[in-house]
Amino acid sequence: MFKLIASLIGKKHFSASLNIADIGCATGEFIHFLQQQFPGSIFTGIDVSEAMIGQAKKNMPKHTWECRDILTIPSDYQGKHDVLTCVGTLQIFDDINTPINNLLSYTKENGSIYIAGIFNNNPVDVITRYRPV
Repeated sequence: MFKLIASLIGKKHFSASLNIADIGCATGEFIHFLQQQFPGSIFTGIDVSEAMIGQAKKNMPKHTWECRDILTIPSDYQGKHDVLTCVGTLQIFDDINTPINNLLSYTKENGSIYIAGIFNNNPVDVITRYRPV
């Protein structure tokens, strides 16, 4: 999945420096991969788990890491990012309208959003929940 999304980003964006945010970044593995593909870019990782953000900060201190959720990210994010990724996150929501609208508002004009997750075409509702352990 990482390679596919990085390939799509590379085909669309030709700038040497992109402002890339990963929503639901966990411990930052995807940003770690992307920084190798787009070394001149600025990276922001956002996740609801303080423990995961703490690990990401420890492993990659030069990037920006924020403990937030997709429903409450502040308005100063509007139009800020060239690329937003959201991998394995949207399926935890019963209603994805607010998260999708927020992703759209956080992306610059002509920017891109890459969403991946557990989705299916069958008439079966699969519910995934996040809970602290």
